[in-house]
Amino acid sequence: MKPFYKQTRRNFMVLLILLIVVLFTTGCGQKSEFEKGFGYTLTPNEIMLGARSDTDSFTKDNVTFEISYGLHDIGYSKENGTDPKCGYQKTGYETVFFGLYICDADYSLDVVNDMEISDYKMIDNHYFVKEISEEEAFSDEYGFTMSYWKGITYNHSEKITIPTEFFVEETGSFAIKVIAFNEPLTEGADYYTSMARHIEFDYEIVDENTIKIVF
Repeated sequence: MKPFYKQTRRNFMVLLILLIVVLFTTGCGQKSEFEKGFGYTLTPNEIMLGARSDTDSFTKDNVTFEISYGLHDIGYSKENGTDPKCGYQKTGYETVFFGLYICDADYSLDVVNDMEISDYKMIDNHYFVKEISEEEAFSDEYGFTMSYWKGITYNHSEKITIPTEFFVEETGSFAIKVIAFNEPLTEGADYYTSMARHIEFDYEIVDENTIKIVF
């Protein structure tokens, strides 16, 4: 009877391990059906972005899903006693703020780190969505944490609707982008872009009224 008992016990342990793996990978049934930008990474950026939706098909005039983004790693700052704002400043004295944009993926790298912009609300080929002030940006609301098991946890999420003007081809790509700006220290000078990060999405026009998004 001992060999049978050992085999039964071994089978039970294998099933138990498989069950644990399934629970971890599915988030106990709470994971959205479509998402990107939430997985663990060995090389996180100061700006992290993610997106979630319970569907990948939308009416053309209402492509709306949830985006999440964090502008500083709360865990790292607390552990190391650092001020996350310092990582965005050019000289250490500037006021820092952020802009949220939508752009065609072809223009996603038109604005990158270490550039000067005269008007952050009127950047060529970039649709301005909102501004995040320094006070807001470095509060816990716009922070994120990361762990091997849970991946990236964002404190801030919001709904975003992609304007129909971005769906002009049968297939294409667009990007949601966050840019960090330094306010000029002298009157009349340009804004300095200390960091820019984006997340891309592919789309397909299914019919005249339906858009499919690839997360």
